[in-house]
Amino acid sequence: MKSFTPTLDPCFYESESNAGLNLVQCLNEMIANSIDSWIDTWPNRRPELVINIKIATDGIEISDNAGGMDEAETEHSVGLGVTDKPNKDQELLMGMFGRGLCVAASTLGHHWEISSKKKNTDKAFKAIVPVTEQCLKGEWGTKIGEDLEFPSEIKHGTIVRIVPIRESIINEIDDTNLENHKIELERSWKYLIGKSNFGKIKIILNNLELKPFENPSLIERTTITTNLEVQYEEGNETVTKKVPFTFAVGKIGGQNAMAGGISIYRKKQLVKKLDRRLYTWGAETARLYGEIHLDFVPRNNDASDINDLDIGFKSTKESVEIFIRERIANLIKTPFLTAKMIKSRDPKIMNKWVAQWREEFIEELKLAGEGLSKEEKEALEEESTVDDGPGGGTDDGPGGGTDDGPGGGTDDGPGEEDLKKNFRVVSEMKFSIDEEQYEIIFSPGEDASDGQLWDYDPGDSEDKQLIVYTKKPSRDKELLNLIIETKTSTSKFAKLSKNLIIYENLKSFLYEVKNFSLDEAQDAASKWLYATVK
Repeated sequence: MKSFTPTLDPCFYESESNAGLNLVQCLNEMIANSIDSWIDTWPNRRPELVINIKIATDGIEISDNAGGMDEAETEHSVGLGVTDKPNKDQELLMGMFGRGLCVAASTLGHHWEISSKKKNTDKAFKAIVPVTEQCLKGEWGTKIGEDLEFPSEIKHGTIVRIVPIRESIINEIDDTNLENHKIELERSWKYLIGKSNFGKIKIILNNLELKPFENPSLIERTTITTNLEVQYEEGNETVTKKVPFTFAVGKIGGQNAMAGGISIYRKKQLVKKLDRRLYTWGAETARLYGEIHLDFVPRNNDASDINDLDIGFKSTKESVEIFIRERIANLIKTPFLTAKMIKSRDPKIMNKWVAQWREEFIEELKLAGEGLSKEEKEALEEESTVDDGPGGGTDDGPGGGTDDGPGGGTDDGPGEEDLKKNFRVVSEMKFSIDEEQYEIIFSPGEDASDGQLWDYDPGDSEDKQLIVYTKKPSRDKELLNLIIETKTSTSKFAKLSKNLIIYENLKSFLYEVKNFSLDEAQDAASKWLYATVK
């Protein structure tokens, strides 16, 4: 194999590892490279692309059956040549910059190798990149040459092997995290997994085939797709774009800082998950979850994000803001939609709201070949004939009241005569409301595929319980494990962290379920917190 002595510093690859990518982001870079090779090799009638990913603490391997590379292209792929991606069809290729593999592989491990065999050729070639070793020695050790051990059964394709793995990546690899990684990859490639306009793509992670992502935190039948019209001036011309925008309503919102967002896709690849740059996020829009496709907006210089300084992005932001303000915001904010309605055990309550939501977007549904269900039509007819109360009342209250309160009350609580709540702290895990005692149950819940760190369940009315459960996304897993497992912890930090989680959920429970005003809920929850930590 031939060695390289380029003018670059031997620590070039080691410095590339400082890009700040996590495991899934690195895998996404390599998946994009495989798809690019597949698209470029077969302009039409492409065979099924299979990308096989194996991750373990002792090594990572990513292989594909795409078009493969010859010796010169293999050299380019490790960052020592000049990429030809900018000269190819930019409307097709996933990425735009030539060092995605180099950055991703160097971030994952201290040493990596790439072997590849180009379609309709006899020889395979390998590049060996001892990332950390050559940096420590201060001299280049990267080599390239023919791969005589390339599997004979593989007619074309590429294999990347990374050993040993960096400590920061090892911390992301365990059985409990595998499902989270799978979910994030499914979110990233949901528009390409299976059949797409490019052809059929199969991605396998540790023998598990990925499926298109479906958000479990969305209220059923609230997903709507439309095309936003975006206009902007480019030179002396007015550019008009039809931007695909899909949105839905989430079960989580309000005061939760992790709720809501619009995921940005570019050329069917996820660029940013649940981003908030395209609109004004707040309590009234926190239930909005969306996906938008900005194929016409370039990525930034290091391909880590969309270029939000681009005129196309700024014009899209204006269109999204207007659409949310005029069509969505009033439908998802209180008192029209409340957490109490979502958590209700009575399906009729939510069926009525979903019917109203879908009726508002009936034209968009018709364009998608959809409409209202029989149950939704009946819910709307019942609303128009019965209404909820006499005297012009709306929702739950007669006499002009709205949502939860009669006589002019609003979502914050019932009428003035009912505002005084007798809340009392009984013990660290018990409280009472009007002499009725409630028990706080604190326990771990399911994995946080919806981005939540915690939530609560009010239980059935006769249970007199507040069930607070935590969720465990990979980035906060160790902290939450500490809090969950240390239920009677002597650690002041763990105990305070647990109590702060309960505090947030107790406040929401009192406001959303027990009809406390927002101020009352805050005061009562603060009273409980003070009593338990003093």
